[in-house]
Amino acid sequence: STSPLSQLFADASTKDKFGKQIREVIMQYCYRTGLLPDGADDKTIDASVASLNELDEAASSWSSLQVCSLAEVAQPQKPLLGCIIFYPTYSTWVGGRLRLGLVQCDSSQQSNQQLLYSLLRSVICRALDDEDLQRIELLHPASDAAVYGPLMQLGFEDLTQTEEWHFARLDRDGLQNLAERPAKSGIAVRAGAESDCAEVMKMIHGLASFEKLQAQVRINEDQLRRDIFGERKFAQLFIAERSNSGEILGYALAFDEFWPSGRGVCLEDVFVQPAHRGKGVCSALFSAVARDSLYNRRCHFMSLCYLAWNSAAFDVYRHYGFVDITGSDSSKSNGAHFLRLSRDQFRSALGRAL
Repeated sequence: STSPLSQLFADASTKDKFGKQIREVIMQYCYRTGLLPDGADDKTIDASVASLNELDEAASSWSSLQVCSLAEVAQPQKPLLGCIIFYPTYSTWVGGRLRLGLVQCDSSQQSNQQLLYSLLRSVICRALDDEDLQRIELLHPASDAAVYGPLMQLGFEDLTQTEEWHFARLDRDGLQNLAERPAKSGIAVRAGAESDCAEVMKMIHGLASFEKLQAQVRINEDQLRRDIFGERKFAQLFIAERSNSGEILGYALAFDEFWPSGRGVCLEDVFVQPAHRGKGVCSALFSAVARDSLYNRRCHFMSLCYLAWNSAAFDVYRHYGFVDITGSDSSKSNGAHFLRLSRDQFRSALGRAL
């Protein structure tokens, strides 16, 4: 079945039953992928796995958070056989995307791959029916052969291997510290407005050019305006400007994301106009996103992606407290790889998943 998490948490009986099942699935995922060590104590588990209250909070305030799950029809009270938690995100290159926040199947089942494919078929069909969604993506360790292998067989591309995309994460304490950083005098950060879209599109092209990936930008000003300020509101836009003149200095774009520890914020883009770099604009944007996510949406972490060759950018992120979770900085064999399936591959992936 596929349902909004908010629907499954709608009443006390459903919330208690399904909440415990989901939390058990998250724990299984954490053990399988190495996020939890074998024999972890309760304190370690509570720090790594969202509590029932945190799941309930995310469900009640995040209407687009969806769950696709499998259970034995004859024994619905038993643990779920499999589960995918997914939600829409945004790319300033292609538009809407579907992010798989967690993919877990019961490894004790002999038909583990069939269970996984059944879940993925449901999610891919959902994405195929939604013309706004151009990609399906997830972060997953390449060392987890039970999931990584089948995903590669379906046509997912490992962008960590092909383009060297890495992910970094900032924990709750770091998020709190970032939120409390004072902005330099003369710099203000505000919520973006529709009237900013023309200038933001110029900066989007500037960022893509710097990353040597300008050919991948496919959206235009009208689509950006519709996607950010229309009915769906895929992401939040932040604008840094001079306090006295309103001159735009840079922008940031962020969206909510799900991780085993609960709800977080992903900083998709941050860009400062070349003439204004090194003057505190980047810090002001990071702090504004941190404050909004921490106090308005009760997020528990912040994440971002960067290209491995851009060591100067990661030096800045590390200064803020970010840790590379892909592997190069943390030296973890279970580091998260960035996997992607493009829309033109959705139908062929469905055929392979039969």
